[in-house]
Amino acid sequence: MISIRPTLAAKKMAPPGSDIFVKDLFERPFNANTMNTYFPYIDIVNTQGYIDDIWGYATITLSGMDANGHLPAKYGVELDLNKDGRGDWLVLVSQSASAWTDPMCSLGRGTETE
Repeated sequence: MISIRPTLAAKKMAPPGSDIFVKDLFERPFNANTMNTYFPYIDIVNTQGYIDDIWGYATITLSGMDANGHLPAKYGVELDLNKDGRGDWLVLVSQSASAWTDPMCSLGRGTETE
């Protein structure tokens, strides 16, 4: 479990400094260049992963939603199954929904040369 809390820095409208390059963690929930607009729907509070005999599960907890109460971004999890530091699968979800549908999820598989 990884916990990143830049929300306090967000209240000051300052870059949170939560990038941890050695752990491949990058988070800046602000607009580019000026970093004066905070986006709670991309402010990662917590992540968790779990695997059982059949399925793998991932949870991303966000600080909040956009002004309309939606999650407009794409959210993703990279899976490194052989622990070589290069992702083997990328799972992207484009919307939050109460029922699973094909259009809301896409998968991408890396190659040995990537």
